[in-house]
Amino acid sequence: MDSYISAYKDPIVGIGPGWLKAILYFEIIFQVPFLVFGVFGALSVGAPWMRIPSIVYGTSLMTMMIPMLGFVLLDDFRLAKTGPASLDERLRLAGIYGYFLLGGTTILVDNLFFRRASTESFMWRKTMKKNTTSKKVR
Repeated sequence: MDSYISAYKDPIVGIGPGWLKAILYFEIIFQVPFLVFGVFGALSVGAPWMRIPSIVYGTSLMTMMIPMLGFVLLDDFRLAKTGPASLDERLRLAGIYGYFLLGGTTILVDNLFFRRASTESFMWRKTMKKNTTSKKVR
């Protein structure tokens, strides 16, 4: 961890501001259980019930990245133990956290505009195919 802090001069990890604890608790309480839920939904390809939770997750991820990016880009770190000293270092950190903003935006846009809520999931089609073939054999 120290090598990351010294290499990237990340004040969020190095200083650990108070608001970061609130974001971490939010992630532990809401986003970690959703990850399990999301993996199950991803295995059920086309599950209509995954669209709205994915929109909520993408929005949540984007919302949490905004204060982090603002802190990295706009805060004054001259008196801090660790922090970016140049614009280049700030932009490098913004690129690291911006990746998560881009990920949340991708999830949100994909589920808002490009996913259709289908009535059949992968598991449903597989079950129906077995039932159909077993009826024909008899």
